[in-house]
Amino acid sequence: MFVIIIVVAAPIAGMIYSALFAPGIDSMLIEEKQQKLIQIGQRMDESIDDETAAAIKKTVMTRSPSDIDSLQLQLHDRMLKLSYQYRGVDIGYSVPTIEQTFSLLPPRWPYDRKLENGIAEAINSKGPYSQYFMDHMGGLLLHVRPVVRQNDIIALAWAREMIPPQYAQSRNVRRTIFVITMLGLLGGIIGTIIIIRNMVNSANIIKNGLVGIQKDFTYRLPSVSGEMGEIAQAINSMAEALEEKAKLEEQLQRSERLAALGQLVAGIAHEMRNPMAIVKATVQLMQKQYKDSSEMQQYLDVIKEQVDRQDKIVKELLDFSRPSKSLWEDISLVELLKSVITFTRPYMDQYHIELSEKYQIDLPLIIADGERLKQVFVNIIINAVQSMPKGGQLMISVYSDEQNVYASFADTGSGIADEDIENIFNPFYTTKYSGTGLGLAISHNIIAMHGGTIAVTRSKDGGSIFTVSIPIRRDDDAASNIDNR
Repeated sequence: MFVIIIVVAAPIAGMIYSALFAPGIDSMLIEEKQQKLIQIGQRMDESIDDETAAAIKKTVMTRSPSDIDSLQLQLHDRMLKLSYQYRGVDIGYSVPTIEQTFSLLPPRWPYDRKLENGIAEAINSKGPYSQYFMDHMGGLLLHVRPVVRQNDIIALAWAREMIPPQYAQSRNVRRTIFVITMLGLLGGIIGTIIIIRNMVNSANIIKNGLVGIQKDFTYRLPSVSGEMGEIAQAINSMAEALEEKAKLEEQLQRSERLAALGQLVAGIAHEMRNPMAIVKATVQLMQKQYKDSSEMQQYLDVIKEQVDRQDKIVKELLDFSRPSKSLWEDISLVELLKSVITFTRPYMDQYHIELSEKYQIDLPLIIADGERLKQVFVNIIINAVQSMPKGGQLMISVYSDEQNVYASFADTGSGIADEDIENIFNPFYTTKYSGTGLGLAISHNIIAMHGGTIAVTRSKDGGSIFTVSIPIRRDDDAASNIDNR
């Protein structure tokens, strides 16, 4: 065992040492080379005597080719002497004001862009600038030193040295070996920890999921891998069954409440209708009797207006409690909607509503009561227009799938609050100041009699989207129930 530990630990220790201490050694070598470039820059600065400085200033003033050639010969002699002492280092002078660079090497040397940036940094900082970087070609050490005479930068002396690619490759190999070795050692420990953690997490997910389902049947467990996933899938199936049962119970309770409410409403509406009819007949008689009195006619008009309003409410109550007998026939939902749009268009124009229509081609026919569906669509369109008192857009779309035909009404109005969406189809629930709260409740009942659904959602723009779905074939049981009412 001791031998195994030594055999395994020795190379690991060597790699750790290489990974930890080799970068320090590399940094020392780079620092040594950088100091050499700084020293070269100082010597290049010192080699610019008064005569050469004067030649540089003259060349800057004249910019003549002969002066540039003469300056190049003077600087070439100084660079040549230094190049013998520092082999492998590229040195040169740059005079930015005349855009001239003098070097022993030809143009387009690698990293010329780095040299240009270094010269710009030295000019901006008015002091020496050093840079070191690595890439796939190896790297570069650069030092730029301004040549200052009489507080003016007349030139810039620079020295640069390329770092061979083997240097970067060696460093990358060391790092790769270190990383692979450490990953190999830690892989087993990490793998074990992950397996245990996944098992614990899966158990916690199932436990929390059961608590969530206990509170809300619509909650579902997220997908879990392995055998735990099969358990989670079985629990989700159980939750779906419980959710369906809860929905059926809620629908049954709603139907019972609506039936009881319908009986109560019918009785109240009947008791209100007779006195209102007497009041209306009396008003009509008084209008004839006092037709010469304008003041009396004004009062009678007010009474008649309120009587008509109450009569309309009573009619809505009776429609809600005792829907009229339905007339079922084959209907094209597109043609029915176009007829509704025809007589609601003036109302939309009055509020400056921009209408868009989009109809699917070759829609199947539905078996429905056209007049009752018109009542639903008129109610939805009026609600949409009233939500856009300053104008807006209304998009009506009709499309289908294999089972249903859909009519969608999307407006750009003020939208419906989330808390109102849950109750908006309940009788007598309204967000309007003068509404009765029966329009959408009646619409909901009509669509339910057709075996369909009506739903409302908020659009991304903040408006409302009402979607009505009607089965392509009417449910026979629902039809018989309607005909018997």
